[in-house]
Amino acid sequence: MIKVLKPGLATSVQDLGREGYYHLGIPPSGALDQYALSAANQLVGNPPGRCGHAP
Repeated sequence: MIKVLKPGLATSVQDLGREGYYHLGIPPSGALDQYALSAANQLVGNPPGRCGHAP
């Protein structure tokens, strides 16, 4: 669960995206820099695929 205490106007929660849904019209989306998301998760002790937030 994620609890956002002070969201900004452009705050969003990002994961690594989801493949395999183009046939339903859903793009993979996800974090723009997937390497940075995985590295940041490692730095704070989270699993590499955990969501992150971008202010």
